[in-house]
Amino acid sequence: MPPAPTSRPAPAPPSEVSLPLPATPTQINAALATSPPPSTVLLTPTTPTTFEAASATVAAVYSAAHARDVAVTVRFAPAPAPAPHTSSTSPADTHNSTSSAATHTPHAVVAVGGTFDHLHAGHRLLLTMTAFTLAPHGRMVVGVSGPALLGSKQFAAQMESWPTRVASVIGFLRGVYGVPEEGVEELERGEECVVVRIGGVTVQCVMLHEPCGPTITDEGITLLVVTEETRRGGEVVNEERRKRGLRELEVLCVGLVAEEGEGGKLSSTELRRREAEGT
Repeated sequence: MPPAPTSRPAPAPPSEVSLPLPATPTQINAALATSPPPSTVLLTPTTPTTFEAASATVAAVYSAAHARDVAVTVRFAPAPAPAPHTSSTSPADTHNSTSSAATHTPHAVVAVGGTFDHLHAGHRLLLTMTAFTLAPHGRMVVGVSGPALLGSKQFAAQMESWPTRVASVIGFLRGVYGVPEEGVEELERGEECVVVRIGGVTVQCVMLHEPCGPTITDEGITLLVVTEETRRGGEVVNEERRKRGLRELEVLCVGLVAEEGEGGKLSSTELRRREAEGT
């Protein structure tokens, strides 16, 4: 008789560890030191949370994970939240400011933009904190740079295609919201726009032909998340909105994820250089 087939053990489900928000470096490093390392870090607010405090903890998690060469996704535990901002908000109620001393209040429609090439820890921080600002059942507008904005990029031959970069953004946000792949509902797919529903959140990825994109035309957007490098872009957006008679956006800024041992920031350019040189 032929030997009975041996069954392979089922792969272990992705592991998740919980941390308070805010978390200390000691707590973060201890959480990432487990074997095998976690794939998800769940942050649970211990006090009313500001964007600044949340951003600092998320940046510390992604920096520590990068130093350990561990790929993690940060999620936020559900918590009661104040009513979201809506398009009826008056200009006096919004602030063109990168300061966030007040307790975070979610927005119904938020925006973020970038190239999102070779998605790295800096992108993960930016997208995670954009998700943090969004109300349940809200809409996230993600501007993804198109060919018109890529002409001056170094190592362009290693640049990922627009559909690949959009797929990376959607796949990462799926992890942030804790939704399985089959839980993502595609609502629209075109050459320059992809819209999906992830859980209760709508994610609208649009191709950027110029830096401002829909942030200067979409009246529903009330908040823009930027990085230290693109802070000036937030000012430009609000200048253009004023010219068009639209209310200004609240602008929130995340920091940069440093490259361990290099003293510099993580960048897609550096990742493309390494790919080109085989290093």
